[in-house]
Amino acid sequence: MRTWCSANILLMFFGLAPSTSAAPIGYEFGGPITLVGWSNDGTHIIRSGTSDQAKQLVTACPVAPGECKVLCHKDTCNALQLPQVQKMGLVKLSKPANVSNRSTIEGERVTKRTRLRDRIPGTSITVRLGKAKAMPDDGPGARSTPLFIGEKKVADLNTPEDGIEVMVYLSPDKRSVAVHVHGYAEAMESYDLTAYGMDSPSLDQMLDLQRPHGDVAKLAEGLVAAGTPPRTVAEKMNARGFHFYKKKDYKAAGQAFEAAHTIEPKYELPVLNRAGVAGLDGDAASCVKWLKVLKEIGTPKAKKLLTAQVAKDHDFDKVRNAAEFKAFMGSVR
Repeated sequence: MRTWCSANILLMFFGLAPSTSAAPIGYEFGGPITLVGWSNDGTHIIRSGTSDQAKQLVTACPVAPGECKVLCHKDTCNALQLPQVQKMGLVKLSKPANVSNRSTIEGERVTKRTRLRDRIPGTSITVRLGKAKAMPDDGPGARSTPLFIGEKKVADLNTPEDGIEVMVYLSPDKRSVAVHVHGYAEAMESYDLTAYGMDSPSLDQMLDLQRPHGDVAKLAEGLVAAGTPPRTVAEKMNARGFHFYKKKDYKAAGQAFEAAHTIEPKYELPVLNRAGVAGLDGDAASCVKWLKVLKEIGTPKAKKLLTAQVAKDHDFDKVRNAAEFKAFMGSVR
């Protein structure tokens, strides 16, 4: 039995659906970004700043996944006077929570400005920064810092070497937050401003073993529809199956492995795992059926799992001497 745990993947896979933080291709912010306000219905944030072409840039970004729209890109833009902004009916910003994990090096002296927890004023909603972690796959020195709203992790934030400062603004309907990140680095400062829906579906909800399989399958469909890569959702579904496998609930494990295969048909591990739970049940016919699916995937990894993993995996011991199992395994050598 095999499972796979992904490294933290920035902003996309941690419980809330991010809006596209950059403007469409051709226009990007070249410096600090200002949060002008929330739309009256809480579905968009309006951002303003100077573009990388040294012009004023105003964008409207949705809470749900989707591209930010350029509302103005001229020498001078007055965001509040734009017809699109007036139609949205901007709401005055609430006071933000302010958290930071930053260090400043002056000569041989290191000054730390750390405030890992704060409360959004006028609410009981806490904002917290977790411990920064190295991200070696993203290059030397790359780090990410988890951001929590209450006890729920909403994102992993890119963290330059000198740390970050984060302002969190609550939407007028109290269902979303705008996360304004200022990153510090010796060579270049960075900025990001993204909206998140606090009640959006989360990958981690798929690991709630008390949730019925049908509910989790619908949750997975929603995550894919919202833009989460199918492979990522399938990996989480495979992990759900593995949790049931460890509890010896092979029926629930099999359902999860089959669902993972449906989400991402070229993903090899859940297919092997589905064959494995059939083997544990002594069901040679079903076991061979799923091993054939693995063979049809045809990737080098699939071939390796068939030739090396199956031979030593004790999940197949009950069916190893079955005629159909022997015949199939003879065909893959």
